[in-house]
Amino acid sequence: MEECLPEMVPISANVKNWTVSELIANGRWEWRKLQGLVPDETLQKISGINSFCLHKQDDPVWDKVRNGFYTVKKGYMETKMKKFVVDGRAGGTFSLPNSIWGKVWKLKILPKITHFAWRCLVGAVPVKEALVRRRCCNTSVICPICNQEVETIEHTLFLCSRFQGVWFASALSWKIDCNRFQSFGLWFEKILIDDNVLNEFQLAYVAWIIWLVWKERNSVVFEAKQHDPIKVVQLAEKAVREFWKANDWMVDDDEPVTKEIGWKGWRPPDFGVLKINCDGSCSLEAAAIGLVCRDHAGGFMWGFGEVVKSNSAFLTEVLAVLKALVLSRI
Repeated sequence: MEECLPEMVPISANVKNWTVSELIANGRWEWRKLQGLVPDETLQKISGINSFCLHKQDDPVWDKVRNGFYTVKKGYMETKMKKFVVDGRAGGTFSLPNSIWGKVWKLKILPKITHFAWRCLVGAVPVKEALVRRRCCNTSVICPICNQEVETIEHTLFLCSRFQGVWFASALSWKIDCNRFQSFGLWFEKILIDDNVLNEFQLAYVAWIIWLVWKERNSVVFEAKQHDPIKVVQLAEKAVREFWKANDWMVDDDEPVTKEIGWKGWRPPDFGVLKINCDGSCSLEAAAIGLVCRDHAGGFMWGFGEVVKSNSAFLTEVLAVLKALVLSRI
């Protein structure tokens, strides 16, 4: 085993920080310095280096390709082959598997929405927390919509109290659990790979909502527009249906978004029957209830929301059910 190892030469402390340029003078090797610094076998290999190479200036090279020249295409492919390590909530990190990228690029949605989903996954969305962390600006990290929590990508798209109503009002009727929601990447990986309960149309619908929530956020922040969760839901369903019809992917206008065997979310009522979903939210400062009425195809009929007097989550939920019973008789 010892015969296979190269000869080791001890290096004194005063030469440990030498660079290659300090071993060259006037285009020639400083053999006096090299002797005793490296083994004789290595000296023979150094002597084989052409002297004209020593006169050339150093050039940066990229070690991922043979010719050393970096190109955007090669850089993209190298990045794509790696697992992304993305910032999660509360300072955590997680790794995205390579299998998720193929799923993202195959979503039947507009290319700009696909690109936005990719930006969300790699943490390239300019939310307040990301801008401050990267020292792009010196401002507050608090969400400009609710003015309560740090604005991360997860908060903006799901956890903000102003946007949770979008998911609840959607045909999926998702109620976001703020305590269990960890990160956008883990959530997206779960619905794309792990759960396998959403069909292609439902995945497109979810992606469109994500895109429109971000656009709604920007309209509120930069254009001072009034937030309207019902409008976001209606635009999402209209847009995804029109896009699918234009590509001959969908033939039935009455096809409900939630029509899928094994779907564990909102279930449509019988034909000719309306269904009311209600929910309540309570904090130390205030309490509010919300109701959404939909038909058998998942079509939005009407919505209702108001601030109520309540000091517990249970009482708030009861008030929401009571209001649903009252409005169902109108």
